[in-house]
Amino acid sequence: MWQWRQSQSNEWQNYSDIETAIIEDVYNRHGNCVELEDNVVVDLKQGLQMNNANKKKNEKAVEIRRLSTDCDDAETFRNRRQRNDRFCSAPQMEQNTNANSSLGAANWNGSQCPNLESLSYGDIMRQALEGIRQEGREIGLEKQAQWIVDHFMPVTKESFENICRACLRLYTMEGKGEKGDL
Repeated sequence: MWQWRQSQSNEWQNYSDIETAIIEDVYNRHGNCVELEDNVVVDLKQGLQMNNANKKKNEKAVEIRRLSTDCDDAETFRNRRQRNDRFCSAPQMEQNTNANSSLGAANWNGSQCPNLESLSYGDIMRQALEGIRQEGREIGLEKQAQWIVDHFMPVTKESFENICRACLRLYTMEGKGEKGDL
């Protein structure tokens, strides 16, 4: 888990799940720096976060830290607020009349997608990931969207169960930026 704070008198703030994953990927490859959205650069060697766009304004760098999942402060992270707004009552499952179908995915929201029924789950996930890439570009969160695509695209070739697990993980990930939710 990665956190940042403006000064020693401020509380530590958590990076979003996606930002943490991006930082962790670079950290595990023994990288020195990672660029996030909005010209934010995390210098892993110095333990600082800086905004490249504000260098001329002489803004103070922000302190960062990495917490092990078994340390006391990580307990706070594990017990953080639940994201109730993301979850709702379990939907009623449709009866699957065709073992190879997507459980009526073409009409799950009333849309008319005639070719959706003929696509594999991997193909549907691939199309969804391309949509995430496009939306990320449009809302200014291209780096987070690209991480999602890079991380989840290999799963499109895996089993139905692994695709479901990946979709569930993606659905429950927090990916916020100053420009909105991803």
